[in-house]
Amino acid sequence: MNRRAHGTENRTLFVNVYREEQCYGGPEEGGWFYNSGEFLYCGGMYRDPGTDWRFGGRAVRVAQILTKRHKDFKPTYHMGVGPHDGVDSEGHGDDHYLLQGGAWGDDKVTVLLEEHMGRDYPKYRPHYE
Repeated sequence: MNRRAHGTENRTLFVNVYREEQCYGGPEEGGWFYNSGEFLYCGGMYRDPGTDWRFGGRAVRVAQILTKRHKDFKPTYHMGVGPHDGVDSEGHGDDHYLLQGGAWGDDKVTVLLEEHMGRDYPKYRPHYE
């Protein structure tokens, strides 16, 4: 197969490591969440000339190594944007008082192969359509 015909020649793969969490998007349709990622570091940059699988394979191996390295990551449990998030005026838990953008649950470390240097995501908080 000629990879050049498919436009994959000379691509660069970045092994990016993120801390990912679930954030509350809003109350529509019973409440919805979205993923938010904080870029931690780049584990390497690899050139893939499109004809030599070893370069892309090297990026995959590094991603696997970093994933194993972070398997003992101690997650942080998030409860919104603070102690007042998700509680009524008397301090009782109530989902009607959730604030948009607050992270909920355990975060995790995620390793991604991307064609760009890592960056926090999303750039803008999504909205319900």
